[in-house]
Amino acid sequence: MVTARGDGTARPPIHEEREGTVMKSKKRRQSLHAGLATLLVLLLVGTATSLAQDEAFDNPPPQIDPTPVVLSRTVTDNEINTVVELPISQDTYITSNRPDDNWCTSNWLRIGYSLDPPNYGAVRMFLKFDLSSIPQEAAINSAQFRIYMHSATPPGDSEMRVESRHLLADWNQCLITWNNHQPQWGPVFGSSWLGTTTGWLTVDATDLVRDWVYGTRANYGAMVMGDETVRERQRMFYSSRDTGGLYPRMIVDYTLHVDNDPPVVSVNALPAWSPQRFIVSWSGYDPGGSGIAYYDIQYRPPAHDWIDWLPHTQATSAEFVGGANGLVYEFRARGVDNAGNVQPWNPTAQAWTKIDSIAPTAIVNALDPIIYSPNFIVSWTGSDNDGGSGIAGFDVQIQADGGAWYDWLIGTSSLYAEVTGAQNGVTYGFRARATDVAGNVQPWSLTAQAATLVNTQGPVTWIVPFEPPKTDADKFLVRWVGESSPTTPIVGYDVRYRFRDSAWIPWLSNTLLTDALFTDVREEDGIYCFSVQATDSAGRTSAYARERCIVVDRYAPYLQPEAYMPAAYKNASP
Repeated sequence: MVTARGDGTARPPIHEEREGTVMKSKKRRQSLHAGLATLLVLLLVGTATSLAQDEAFDNPPPQIDPTPVVLSRTVTDNEINTVVELPISQDTYITSNRPDDNWCTSNWLRIGYSLDPPNYGAVRMFLKFDLSSIPQEAAINSAQFRIYMHSATPPGDSEMRVESRHLLADWNQCLITWNNHQPQWGPVFGSSWLGTTTGWLTVDATDLVRDWVYGTRANYGAMVMGDETVRERQRMFYSSRDTGGLYPRMIVDYTLHVDNDPPVVSVNALPAWSPQRFIVSWSGYDPGGSGIAYYDIQYRPPAHDWIDWLPHTQATSAEFVGGANGLVYEFRARGVDNAGNVQPWNPTAQAWTKIDSIAPTAIVNALDPIIYSPNFIVSWTGSDNDGGSGIAGFDVQIQADGGAWYDWLIGTSSLYAEVTGAQNGVTYGFRARATDVAGNVQPWSLTAQAATLVNTQGPVTWIVPFEPPKTDADKFLVRWVGESSPTTPIVGYDVRYRFRDSAWIPWLSNTLLTDALFTDVREEDGIYCFSVQATDSAGRTSAYARERCIVVDRYAPYLQPEAYMPAAYKNASP
């Protein structure tokens, strides 16, 4: 079988391709028996003999001229547009089953896995283009990588996934092998599926060439690999040693602008105050028309020289971090265009801001424990640190009976607000936080800063806890407290008691007293408990309050402290 060359001449059969340093020697000894020579040839061709490094081509195929070829050039008053073909400058492949062999003189490139003779194992190709002829200030409009696939195995194979990776070190096509010099891989920059149709393959490489030309990434070329599962499955391409014009190439379209004017770039205005982390942005234009290639950004703290912050950046904003509280930071920017024109530094700052890195504080003012109206006022106060930017606003949240917090007021500048429609019997909690002009936000308090119980149905009263909760006297003072709305005052209390958990016994009725001496002490010791209710001027009567108890211990054997723990329990505050 023969394959066609690019120039129309016949190409030798596959087993006669000159691969690396492996070929049939033209200097065989004449004394060898013809049959032995024939056998040796078959062995060499069929098994890709390990004597490859001991044999050399008498006439190794030449590498194509890597000189760039200008395909077109258009010159106008403002720009020069060039389309150039860059032949591959270095290309080879490596083989896992021949890990110490080098293939820089092969006119083939391979990816995938070679299982059939010559059984090279996994095969990976390495490619590199010399882009030094393209000026760094040129605008790369487009770039296309082209490579000619001349064969694929097995016939009728499904698509193979192909992956291209950056390389992180330089390499030489005539030194690299699987073992002795495999450059460290970088990240994947492209992947695709490759079938078995032969001919030219064209891949967009615009971003890749821009990275290499502009120096965003060092140009160490690329490594390409396919499916390396152990089976016969390859894709084969012509290399730079191909003499039929089917070598790999890069077609680059770039524009050089005729531009003698530097860009005009400035840092955008900053607020008077900023937190410790804040965004700085910049913008500008290029009057010469070549376009801004990158920006240099500097900052300066007080009494300090300018410091490089973001050199050679193509971003137009960034977060500044680490400013010290109370200091003013200044910023300036300059631009460099694609023609290489550099804007002079502005002698003074283009923008500045003062750092306030300390959050303000706010707290809700205390509320009455009980409020006898569904509508009431809540107020709060706040302050910022000395020399700070000042409070910009408050956020206030509300909760009911210790439940979830809900936003009530957000970003208010007021120091008070009215609650309306509060529900009877519900305890409302409040908390506030402040935000200063610089944007620092106070953390929320974990608990309510102020709380109140809403009572819209009558008075509230309770027995004052006994202190101490044990006595050896035959009389003792009982005190109680009542609260009611100012418009409906309490007009009388009813007080009752019981001994040793017996039935309740009325003691005082419709009294306005808030304390009295209890003298109805029995002859035996025990626990006396008291409860009280109140009636207001509107005729509303509260429920009896929770009982409070005292231990009377006059006779031996006297109780130890543990003995009056029940009384202590009943005296616990609500």
